[in-house]
Amino acid sequence: MTDSGEQFVILTGIINDAAVVCRMLGYSNTIDYNLRAFPRGSGMVWMNFLQCYGTESTLYECRFVGWGSTCNHEYDVGVFCFNNTDDSEVAVRLMEVDGYHNRSGRVEVFYAGLWGYIRYNDWDDKDADVVCRMLGYSTGKGRSVAHYMDLPYLKHPIWMDKVRCNGSEDTIADCPFDGWGSSYLSTILTSAFVSCLSQSDVDEFAVRLTDGFSNSSGRVEVFYDGQWGTICSGYWDDTDAEVVCRILGYSNYINYQYDAFPRGSGMVWMNSIQCSGTETTLYECGYNGWGSNCNHYYDVGVFCFNNTDGSEVAVRLMEVDGYHNRSGRVEVFYAGLWGYIGYNSWDDKDADVVCRMLGYSTGKGRSVTHYIDLQYLQHPTWMNNVRCNGSEDTIADCPFDGWGSSYYSSRLSTAFVSCLSQSDVDEFAVRLTDGFSNSSGRVEVFYDRQWGTICRDSWDDTDAAVVCRMLGYSNYINYLYYAFPRGSGMVWMNSIQCSGTETTLYECGYNGWGSNCNHYYDVGVFCFNNTDGSEVAVRLMEVDGYHNRSGRVEVFYAGLWGYIGYSSWDDKDADVVCRMLGYSTGKGRSVTHYIDLQYLQHPTWMNNVRCNGSEDTIADCPFDGWGSSYYSSSLSTAFVSCLSQSDVDEFAVRLTDGFSNSSGRVEVFYDRQWGTICRDSWDDTDAAVVCRILGYSNYINYRNYAFSRGSGMVWMNYIRCSGTETTLYECGYNGWGSNCNHQYDVGVFCFNNTDGSEVAVRLMEVDGYHNRSGRVEVFYAGLWGYIGYSSWDDKDADVVCRMLGYRCNGSEDTIADCPFDGWGSSYYSSRLSTAFVSCLSQSDVDEFSVRLTDGFSNSSGRVEVFYDRQWGTICRDSWDDTDAAVVCRILGYSNYINYRNYAFPRGSGMVWMNSIQCSGTETTLYECGYNGWGSTCNHEYDVGVFCFNNTDGSEVKVRLMEVDGYHNRSGRVEVFYAGLWGYVLHNYWDDKDADVVCKMLGYKIINGNWQFLRGKGRFVTHYIDLQHLQHPTWMNNVQCNGSEDTIADCSFAGWGSSYISNRLSTAFVSCLSQSDVDEHAVRLVGGFSNSSGRVEVFYAGEWGAVCDNSWDNNDAQVVCRMLGYRRGSAYGFGVFGKGTGMTWMRDVRCSGSESELFHCSFDGWGSTCSHDYDVGVVCFNDSDISEVKFRLVEADGYNKSSGWIEVFYGGYWGYVGSNNWHVNDAHVACRMFGYSTGSASYYECRFNSFERPKPTWMDSVECIGSETSLAECAFDGWGVYYGAGNSYQSCAFVKCTGLLATTASPSTTTLPTTVRQQSTTNLPTGIRLVDGFSVTSGRVEVFQNNQWTSVCDDFWDREDAKVVCRMLGYSHGAPYTDAAFGQGSGPVLVRNVNCSGSESELDQCPLGSGTSSCDHTEDVGVVCFNSEDITSLDVRVTDVTPGGQGRVEVFYAGYWGYIGGWYWDDNDARVICRMFGYTTGIANTVSHTFGLYQRQQPTWMDFVQCTGSEVTIADCPFGGWGEFRGGSSHDQFTAAVTCLNGECQKLLHFWVVY
Repeated sequence: MTDSGEQFVILTGIINDAAVVCRMLGYSNTIDYNLRAFPRGSGMVWMNFLQCYGTESTLYECRFVGWGSTCNHEYDVGVFCFNNTDDSEVAVRLMEVDGYHNRSGRVEVFYAGLWGYIRYNDWDDKDADVVCRMLGYSTGKGRSVAHYMDLPYLKHPIWMDKVRCNGSEDTIADCPFDGWGSSYLSTILTSAFVSCLSQSDVDEFAVRLTDGFSNSSGRVEVFYDGQWGTICSGYWDDTDAEVVCRILGYSNYINYQYDAFPRGSGMVWMNSIQCSGTETTLYECGYNGWGSNCNHYYDVGVFCFNNTDGSEVAVRLMEVDGYHNRSGRVEVFYAGLWGYIGYNSWDDKDADVVCRMLGYSTGKGRSVTHYIDLQYLQHPTWMNNVRCNGSEDTIADCPFDGWGSSYYSSRLSTAFVSCLSQSDVDEFAVRLTDGFSNSSGRVEVFYDRQWGTICRDSWDDTDAAVVCRMLGYSNYINYLYYAFPRGSGMVWMNSIQCSGTETTLYECGYNGWGSNCNHYYDVGVFCFNNTDGSEVAVRLMEVDGYHNRSGRVEVFYAGLWGYIGYSSWDDKDADVVCRMLGYSTGKGRSVTHYIDLQYLQHPTWMNNVRCNGSEDTIADCPFDGWGSSYYSSSLSTAFVSCLSQSDVDEFAVRLTDGFSNSSGRVEVFYDRQWGTICRDSWDDTDAAVVCRILGYSNYINYRNYAFSRGSGMVWMNYIRCSGTETTLYECGYNGWGSNCNHQYDVGVFCFNNTDGSEVAVRLMEVDGYHNRSGRVEVFYAGLWGYIGYSSWDDKDADVVCRMLGYRCNGSEDTIADCPFDGWGSSYYSSRLSTAFVSCLSQSDVDEFSVRLTDGFSNSSGRVEVFYDRQWGTICRDSWDDTDAAVVCRILGYSNYINYRNYAFPRGSGMVWMNSIQCSGTETTLYECGYNGWGSTCNHEYDVGVFCFNNTDGSEVKVRLMEVDGYHNRSGRVEVFYAGLWGYVLHNYWDDKDADVVCKMLGYKIINGNWQFLRGKGRFVTHYIDLQHLQHPTWMNNVQCNGSEDTIADCSFAGWGSSYISNRLSTAFVSCLSQSDVDEHAVRLVGGFSNSSGRVEVFYAGEWGAVCDNSWDNNDAQVVCRMLGYRRGSAYGFGVFGKGTGMTWMRDVRCSGSESELFHCSFDGWGSTCSHDYDVGVVCFNDSDISEVKFRLVEADGYNKSSGWIEVFYGGYWGYVGSNNWHVNDAHVACRMFGYSTGSASYYECRFNSFERPKPTWMDSVECIGSETSLAECAFDGWGVYYGAGNSYQSCAFVKCTGLLATTASPSTTTLPTTVRQQSTTNLPTGIRLVDGFSVTSGRVEVFQNNQWTSVCDDFWDREDAKVVCRMLGYSHGAPYTDAAFGQGSGPVLVRNVNCSGSESELDQCPLGSGTSSCDHTEDVGVVCFNSEDITSLDVRVTDVTPGGQGRVEVFYAGYWGYIGGWYWDDNDARVICRMFGYTTGIANTVSHTFGLYQRQQPTWMDFVQCTGSEVTIADCPFGGWGEFRGGSSHDQFTAAVTCLNGECQKLLHFWVVY
């Protein structure tokens, strides 16, 4: 609203914008396309955020965001301009759509010289009628089509939308519609579509049915445009089918939606037909036009017929595989055709009616799943849900769903019946065949003059009872399947369901005569009549492996032998059976007996027999009743073994194939032959009974494997003796005979104890051991035997050796006097561990000696001992330092070094001793514990020692042994002690140790101050061939203090170390002579100046390089100090060229305070390091800051405002490194060069390999952003850098934009004489600012509860900020919310701050507390400042686009800041542009984005409201310094301008206005 109250609207869409464009081009009307209607442009996007009122005469009069935009060409706008006409030229045409006829198509309309689309909204038949009349047709059908358009190449406008004709109009232009031109656009444009009919189409139109099962059935086809075509099933229903049949003259129909008849070919003429039912022709129905791309799979079909009075109804049975000709699928004749009857509700009553119609006495009804190939449907389904009561004359008299059903499926279930004639009833019979008796077998029935079987489905005991009653038997055993051989021929009956009262099977329910059931499932029964049991008898049937008095029990009952089931069978049952057979007693058990159930020979007569043992016959015992249907492929039956008196009289036991008469395999005599006993359940009690039978008081039990296997019968198994029995048959067992394998024959050794007077011992030879060593055997009770190894030790061995005549220490006279577990042990194994001893004779003791051989001295080498007149080695098992000490003491030495293996060459011949265990007090090795004389140990494990006597150390000397690549005053240290040179190990080795070594080698002390002349100590990995060890390791853990005269005076681990390895790390030193010190010098070679280059040092008369391992600025500092400079910068990678000759030093590690390089730690004189790694330095002295300059060096391919930065310092230009280089640094750099801002990147400054042209002066620069020079920013120090190689330096790179309004040259900058340092504010206790762009800005944190915590931004405003800044010493403060300065951590304990502004402390303000509803995304911040008198105001425009638009910033209180975009208009822009010398300006606003929670400058002004006449922006009304609206945690809505001189755009660059 204007001041006068006039209202106006600014349209934010592009309709007004498009109208201005078309008016500029001379057109009166427009269609605007917001995006993607035409191909994308390229090059510049000049305008964005265009806002026209519509009255402008040119676009630049409209509001917009400035010339040039980063907007993507994907969003280029388009328009279609046209002039309205008088509609006289309007025409229509139909455009072809795939699958449709040429008289059908998408409607296009001609207007204003162009064809265009009509949208589908409100489109109907009345609209289509008008279009078709315009095209000369009699009528039309209108519909919409989803038409796909490639929108980057739009070819037509959308002329019309929402056409609403009444059908009487002459042209489409006469109909109501939304007006010419629509800007609607979509990737799927749905346009108007029509199908038109000519008079000839109407006259020729016809319908036919084809490929059906009759003339009145088949696929529906229509005749159009001279050819037949099909109809698609979309929306097709019974009403449509009814119309088709009425057209063809029929009163009724069956509808088949699709796939009932063979598929058509050619055209699919119609789709989505929607008839009301009153139509006389199909084209009167609604449909989608002529032609369709519908698949022929969906072609519709119908069957048309006229109802009759039903007098012609007849039925027939159609054969179904496996069924008889009096059984089959029911078909009914009606209206001249045979058809199916659906199975729903079909039962016996329906079947009775059908069978009576066919002349049979009765029938059985059921349903059959009947497969029909629906491509060749041959019959209709006439009836469904038939529900007869059974008394009807014909099926037509029964209730049903009506003639004709459209139900069909690839698996059509139809009605089925089986009918019986009187002769079937008269001849019907049942028989049992292929059984084990006349009354058992497979059940067969006689029907239609042939026998057939019965399938087991639903067969149970009730059905079996009916069969047996038919055959005259009172009882039965039912066998569902498998019990008898399979039948052949017909399977007559299936799913029989008898109630039990029937007198014949056909009275039971069943599925009809005939079945495709497999004969595998034929049922069987055994029929019998119960008796009084007087004829009951038993017999034993042979079972493989058992005797003829053992066997499976069978019982005779009702004239047949049968099985007894094993359940509950025990000895009492067996006793009864054996008594019935005439034996004295029996043993009862069950046997798993395999029966071929195709040839079952007996019934199972009895089960769960439970005798008490006193019964006369088995029939007197309780059991489950005669006859059991239990059977299985593994039938478990009762089993007994019976003993006669002769068996008892002849019974005997013997032991055979043992190591003595009283040992061996146990065999028993039964039925006149010997047989073995199986080990199942065999234990010591059973073995004791055997030995007692044989007259022995003691035994050793061997359950298996101890003796050779038997042959013939295995008589007994599962013997279970209590121990009191006098014969084995009194024990429990499983019967006479067993199929147990002879692998498990048991054995025993029987013996009688003696008084031990005959006990003797002997040694049996063991491979690898001497004849005075061996396995101990003991003689007792007349036999030699083993001694188990358990608890065996030297004391036991002493007793054995004394018994054998050797000298021993044990106290017992014989081994029998020692404690042991008793005579006889049943322990044995395939690996039997027995006692072993080695005995020494007096001559062995006299001749025994030790020697060392193949060592590096007479007192070192492999240990060998002399025994039985030959030398042999010692195996390392259990060998330790105590054993080595004993050896050296034997040889007369007081000390030793022990080598367990690998130190000396391997021996040959005997390995005499193994597992030696000395206590340390022994005077000879044979006094130690060991494993006997002789061993199979490998010579790889021969032990060795080095023996020596300690001395007073006066002879100790050192020498340096040459190491590849090092000078002759450097080398591996060796020390001379006890007459031999030896190694010094590296552990704890350092410079102090090296000092002592060098002193011993004659290098002099200067002025009594050893620190200026010393050695360098380090360790070397030294490879030693351990088969040929040449020196001992004399010293380890050497720790000198540096003042000692000799290495022996230092602390160390003691003379001699046994440590060896294939990579032995030893001590190493480098020593300096006086001449080395006098001549020592450093020079720089190959640099870009006298103060730069490759470092070379002079040593031993020649110059050499230094390797760059560990090289850093501390090392460079020492070199440069030697050359007269105060500072040094370190370089590696041979950047100043590769040296030649020696590399003298490596791993130099200076502290920086040394006066000479050799005072630093290093690895010794000489190195194999490659010259690719030669070090260099750049030396310099501190420069006055006034001499520091910067320049921007242009890079290839970049414009003049981009490049890498170089700095002039110490007399040379050098690089600024890119490490940590970021946008704040770039802003500072670009302002130095006269630009308003810049972006940060990096650039590889390349130079020739090994020829660095300049130093890197600065790196890791970290600017706040407000500095005036990079030299004011924090950085790592002059000459400290990162990211370089031998041919490049990673340089800081900037892309600068927005020239400042100044005349200063942007090429170089010179700093003021003093450098501004970042100040540190002395914060009052309890409050601080964190993570700001300066010390006066940041996130507000208060100290509370012993922790710093953020403040929540609820109610945070200018008054709160003012209090915070007053606490920090500033007069004003600007508030910031939404974590503008980053998110804090920990709890947010302060919220709802509500200061009035007059408070001196924040805690004086009303405060809320707690953390509810606040998180760190709401942390507050401030920018503090002191107010300034504004006599002039600095302004700049930054981020200038190629079109000349830039963001406006002002300089206030020491910082550049934004101007907010609220109220910003052209009056404000004109004031800014006049400040830069332009006549006018256009106002724009931009959203300036910075890093999330990383605000880099304040917003100083907002709500600026200039009149346009002001001299500077500071003269305009605004909201106050620091007041703004619309900022967030990552962007700010800011003011921007485009400045112009007249109507021409002139703004290319901005400079700062002062």
